[in-house]
Amino acid sequence: MSLAAGERQAGLLRPWLPRFPAPGSRQSGSAGLTRERLRATSTGMKPCAIPSLILVAAALTACTTAPRAINPSQEGTIIRYDEFFTSQAEALAAAQKICAGYGRNAVLQNRTGTTEIIASYSCER
Repeated sequence: MSLAAGERQAGLLRPWLPRFPAPGSRQSGSAGLTRERLRATSTGMKPCAIPSLILVAAALTACTTAPRAINPSQEGTIIRYDEFFTSQAEALAAAQKICAGYGRNAVLQNRTGTTEIIASYSCER
């Protein structure tokens, strides 16, 4: 007997699906549902799989917040970022990338906030 057949017999592959009688057989107490009808009305996923996927997607979105530039120009820029997910060095690198486009260097002028930080940088030669 193969491993897959043994697992199917043990009920390990789909433990969340109820056991139904074979199509065409009528056993007392059955609800009249067959596996085919269950498959036609079900997604085949565990009931908790969809909320789990949503939580994973939300967690990945929260962890990938990058510093955002507000009003970038050759005089300077404001970088807005979340201190939990982005370091001050990453914010400086984002400002430096903007200023480098004008042939200048970013210099921190002001930094305010507790968790959501707003840092202003000037682009100097």
